[in-house]
Amino acid sequence: MNPKKDPTPDANNLPNGRFWRGLTELGIRFDWLFVIVSVVSIAISLNYVRKIEIRSDFKEMLPEDFKSVIEMNRIEKELKSTSTLLVMVGGENWEAMKNFINDLVLQIRAELPDLVYDVEYNARNLYDFFDKNKYLYIDYEDLKEIYRRLKQQIDYEKIKQSPFYINLEDEPPKFDISDIEEKYKKDTSNYQNHKEGYFTNSDATLAIIIVKPYKGSTNADFAEYLISRVDNVITKLNPKSYDPSLKYAFGGRYKKIVEQYRSLVGDILKSITLCVSLVGILLVAHFKRLRMGIWMIIVVLQGTLLTLAITRFKIGYLTSQTAFLGSIIVGNGIDYSIVILSRFLEERRRGQSLKDAISIALSTTWRATITSSLTTSAAFGVLAMTEVKGFSQFGIIGGIGMVMCWLMTYGFLPSWISLTERVSPLNVSKLSSIDMLSFLESTGRWVERHYAKIVKAAAIAIGISISLAIWYLPRSLEYDFSKLKFQPKPR
Repeated sequence: MNPKKDPTPDANNLPNGRFWRGLTELGIRFDWLFVIVSVVSIAISLNYVRKIEIRSDFKEMLPEDFKSVIEMNRIEKELKSTSTLLVMVGGENWEAMKNFINDLVLQIRAELPDLVYDVEYNARNLYDFFDKNKYLYIDYEDLKEIYRRLKQQIDYEKIKQSPFYINLEDEPPKFDISDIEEKYKKDTSNYQNHKEGYFTNSDATLAIIIVKPYKGSTNADFAEYLISRVDNVITKLNPKSYDPSLKYAFGGRYKKIVEQYRSLVGDILKSITLCVSLVGILLVAHFKRLRMGIWMIIVVLQGTLLTLAITRFKIGYLTSQTAFLGSIIVGNGIDYSIVILSRFLEERRRGQSLKDAISIALSTTWRATITSSLTTSAAFGVLAMTEVKGFSQFGIIGGIGMVMCWLMTYGFLPSWISLTERVSPLNVSKLSSIDMLSFLESTGRWVERHYAKIVKAAAIAIGISISLAIWYLPRSLEYDFSKLKFQPKPR
């Protein structure tokens, strides 16, 4: 038995129908202008979003007035950085490598005094100092043993000088501390193998220069700027002019922070691209029309990019946590256009004109979608009241994003539909309706027959979930931040 169809609604008789009909007429009449504004806003927003700074330091998650943050900022101003940038030089000609290293050190000290306070490349003076004062670093027990042996030798020599001395026993062993020296050689052998005091490997095919900047390595922009400045100095010297085999590379904390930053940006782009692609594929598969997937992706991207552009002006940067909000906004913001287009196709199948179908779709869905948008925005907004910056920014950006996607969907989607229809009209006769009624009726009858079992299963699942939550929550926070560090892929 076929269900009775609802009568075809009139857009003017619906709640706020005249407003939505007027908005639809405006969007259709000036659809080309709305589309241009949409494209321009996407382009401008994308330009600002590309320049937004992403800070990966954990310090950025905490409020500025936290005592720990205040003390850390004070220490950073008063003390020099302990982080280093390593310049690794490799080659087959040691003399050429040595000349290049000497010249490079001089040039770094001459050209980068505003960035670098020291450059280490040779430990000869350090070796000489420790060699001269090596007995000051001996363990106390070994020092007492040396004293005992020395005293024994001195006492014996004194006795030998006496005219009454008669040697009736074997002479005691002469003073020797070679065994004690051997004990400490293993601690210093790694340093003594360096070529001419330079920081080299055993065969002198690799040497390291240690650059010590003033600023710490928590700022990715500074780390990248420092590496570029040092790289410019090396480029001017032209390592190949010293020897064709000379090569160089960067390492150390500053290089790692740049790799972390680039990896983070790459992961963000991958996640957003994958999210948009999968959402688009699913939408096209559902609606069976490529244009509809394109419409929805355009308006949700417009809302997401505008949100991130607003973030750049309001907050100024993203953290490693908030940087992934783009995918979350896309995943939630796409719902509004799905609802509108589903209603639009329903009215088109009923024989409504383009204008009536759009206005009815808008006027019959706006209450539900704006409620969904505001409740989701409020859920995000609760996080904005927390003191932890990572959470509060998450709440601000997510809250703005939900409302922005709703506005862009209801403001620009009708014009995209209209302009596309003008270029290539949608074949209404081929729009097959998706009849889910029979499936829903059979599902409802099954639930009605087995409701008791379903309630029991749900109660058991809830009990298990609560038990697992009680067990897991005290162990859910990870305090070892080293486990959260970026791990470069093996090469």
